[in-house]
Amino acid sequence: MFEEKLSQKFRIFLAGTSKATLEDIRKFIPVEEGYFDITLLTSYNSMKRFLSRNPDLLICVISNRGDETLLDLGIENFSTQNIACVDYVKSYNLTVKLIKSGVSSYFSMPEDSTTFSDFIRERALDWRRKLDAEKLLSIRKEQFDFSKFIGNSPKMQEVMALVKKAIEHKDLTVLITGETGTGKNLLARIIHQNTYSEIRPYIEINCASLPATLLESELFGHEKGAFTDAKDRKAGLFEIANGGTIVLDEIGDLELNLQAKILKVIEDKTFRRVGGVETLKFEGRIIAATNQNLELLVRENRFRKDLYYRLMLLPIHLPPLRERGDDIFILAEHFIKEFNELYRKNLPKVRGLSPEAKAFFRNYTWPGNVRELRHVIERAVLLTNNEYLTPEDFQNFVEKKMTINISEEASQNIHISLPFESASLQNFEREVIKTVLARVSWNKSQAARILGISRPRLDRLIQKYYIHPMK
Repeated sequence: MFEEKLSQKFRIFLAGTSKATLEDIRKFIPVEEGYFDITLLTSYNSMKRFLSRNPDLLICVISNRGDETLLDLGIENFSTQNIACVDYVKSYNLTVKLIKSGVSSYFSMPEDSTTFSDFIRERALDWRRKLDAEKLLSIRKEQFDFSKFIGNSPKMQEVMALVKKAIEHKDLTVLITGETGTGKNLLARIIHQNTYSEIRPYIEINCASLPATLLESELFGHEKGAFTDAKDRKAGLFEIANGGTIVLDEIGDLELNLQAKILKVIEDKTFRRVGGVETLKFEGRIIAATNQNLELLVRENRFRKDLYYRLMLLPIHLPPLRERGDDIFILAEHFIKEFNELYRKNLPKVRGLSPEAKAFFRNYTWPGNVRELRHVIERAVLLTNNEYLTPEDFQNFVEKKMTINISEEASQNIHISLPFESASLQNFEREVIKTVLARVSWNKSQAARILGISRPRLDRLIQKYYIHPMK
């Protein structure tokens, strides 16, 4: 049953004054090679010497009256949940002692021998599950510890200070905002993984990925017969994530009626399945994430003001890579190391960025942010023959397309001045949009006409570049 040999073993102390009886009991333990570590303790003094080893299970074998002193010593020093009593004497006083002390695992021999074997097997399985869970938790904590969120810039230090607040208060709803590729999902996972000391459910859903009717059923579940295809009751993601974390990615795309239901979960910690009357509790954390400007959506009546204020209790804004200063070089070195290990095990390692590459990186606006940087470094490390990466290694990969065509009206009236080091197409595009919007007092229909783009396209660009009206 236990095919895998573990470096850690399930430690059992068999305590009793009769070694022959202990050997008999040992035969009922389903011992698989390499899984159990069994120690026989045949006297009070020998048991005292082993107290510091703290067994996973202490089995006290009562075959004569002197054995009860070993049981008493065990009760004084170990959790009664980890003590079992095997009784050959069948004493009424022993039964009373076990009840008073809280030792509930009791077996009368020889009639309970099969039950005793099953008990040992089940306890060992529970121990194995707990051990596996602890190992998995340790791996996940290593995968999602703070060091995975790389950066020393002042803006990132502000982010990490807020993250620590979120971890300290596990019931707080958190809003993570930032452009595409800034690491919102990674940050949500870091918050979750560092909030709990044991494995808890973690569920992510993209609110823009499903139609509203399907999304409601996915989030809250449904009762049998709630709609045409509801042939069985289905648990929703809030039920599945109970006790842990649910991440509502792209919350800005939620329809207003669903926003109201999310607000109720945040405020009351309750919800109902679609078509149901039972009120269910959600005892966990909600993390909302978006790359949209929620304040702008509120002004346009596309996002509920009350939900917005609830989400703004602990907002964490991830800055775009272009605003993080020298973090870009720290991240680049990290990714170079990662992909050296993956792709260049038998090749000379890439040692870093050349001065020209650093200048190129600093001048480029990184519209895809950290995600784009990672992909650019990955392809460069995979394909380069250079010791240090140069602009030629990645300049064909980065986004260089102009995304709007300025109308004749704009070209005659809009004047943009950018320093040379910021004169990229993306910076130019952002400044043009900001200038036009300011010129027309944020009349977006007029601004879209001047820029020669559609109103929805302008909305997306405003959200992409986090452009706000001047206050």
